[in-house]
Amino acid sequence: MRKLYLRYGEAAINEDGAFTFSKQGLVESIAHHLWRMPRWGGATTFPWNVLQHTVFGIRIIENSYSDPIKRQALQVHFALHDAHEMITGDIPTPIKLLAPEIVAIQRRIDIGIYRALEIAMPTPEQCKEIENIDATLKDVEEAAMIYQSKPHKGTWHLEQQAKAIFMKTLTANIGD
Repeated sequence: MRKLYLRYGEAAINEDGAFTFSKQGLVESIAHHLWRMPRWGGATTFPWNVLQHTVFGIRIIENSYSDPIKRQALQVHFALHDAHEMITGDIPTPIKLLAPEIVAIQRRIDIGIYRALEIAMPTPEQCKEIENIDATLKDVEEAAMIYQSKPHKGTWHLEQQAKAIFMKTLTANIGD
């Protein structure tokens, strides 16, 4: 077993290549690591990280789905859709297309995270909805943060707010 380093909690890779995580501190670790992970390889005109991207998606779901059960489930799954990046980093899609083994590793990390949090993996239908929301966010982020000619003045300093929304989304829906 090889230890992985998280800010809070514990993680390891077993001899069979499975990832294991302790439930205690896992949500906090995901929030902490994703906050420090820049989107777009840092090529944005102002700092934008994976946690901000995730919270943006959670908010879109909150305002787009009237069925509370479906909304909560999608929010949890969207909150976790990039959680593997706390281990792998934010790998650009074109690189993943060249190296499908990266996607397989990320999938194994996802399985370990879901197992530790004691929640079911998303259904194929939920995966499709998350992919659609993620694609919409990609288009918005690309237009607003990559191709913008003038950088924004100042930085969006919302770490505590972003972490609070992330934590509330998961802890309210998966329990301790």
